[in-house]
Amino acid sequence: NKNQEAIKDFSKVIELAPKRNEVYKQRGIAYYYTNQFANAINDLNFYLKLYPTDYTALYYRGLSFEKNNQQDKANNDFETLKKYPQIIDNILKTITRLEIIGDQTGQISYYQQAIDLTNDILKIDNNNSKAYSRMGVIYGKLGDIRKAFNLLNKAIILDSSNYQAFADRGYAYFITDNYNKALADYNKAIELNPNDFVTYYNRALLYEKINETELAINDYSLSIKAKPQYAAAYFRRGLLFFKTGQKQNACNDWQTATNLNFQQAKQYLLKYCQND
Repeated sequence: NKNQEAIKDFSKVIELAPKRNEVYKQRGIAYYYTNQFANAINDLNFYLKLYPTDYTALYYRGLSFEKNNQQDKANNDFETLKKYPQIIDNILKTITRLEIIGDQTGQISYYQQAIDLTNDILKIDNNNSKAYSRMGVIYGKLGDIRKAFNLLNKAIILDSSNYQAFADRGYAYFITDNYNKALADYNKAIELNPNDFVTYYNRALLYEKINETELAINDYSLSIKAKPQYAAAYFRRGLLFFKTGQKQNACNDWQTATNLNFQQAKQYLLKYCQND
């Protein structure tokens, strides 16, 4: 993130090798991140004359136009970007990375960056279901459950095949104790994507909550079938095996979870299975 230093080096490269055209793109992006929007536009204009289908350059030029109060030109670039859905996929991957960092560090700033990026997607495609879905999840993590529901509802209205939106809304219903609606959304998510191991796991948690132990065990098994390395599912299935008197099965699951570096399982293994 030392963009000023980057600009100096990119400028030196251009001085030494002016035909290294890709450097104009990189310097333009660095100008964008240092709020030098006119310079960013100049560099990206030069680059895009040579490579007009480079959607990353189009994206940053659109953002630079917007920041430089040239909204009509920004809108033209965002409209052109509709031809290149790859940019939306790339932004969604960045959003996921930022979410993970926010989850790990607890720093709200990463969630805000992710929200800003979802708004960038909506500049390109205002009806993008995945963007509304991700934004809904992030607002949920920020504690704004009402806004989370509104955004997840909109995601589902826009695309009734968006299984992730159903799964995420199901989880939102679950944590707000609306188990019937949560179960309905989990069922729909699994219908749309039978390999969604996380939703099997979350539905199992719901079944545990309403004392449907056998259904919970079955869903943990389905989660494991979909992702054999899912340590948390082995651990929780082990708890239910132990609860229902199936100690050996419980110990086997805790051993597997321990082998997958799930530390909590190791504690149970040592406490209940040392003599097995």
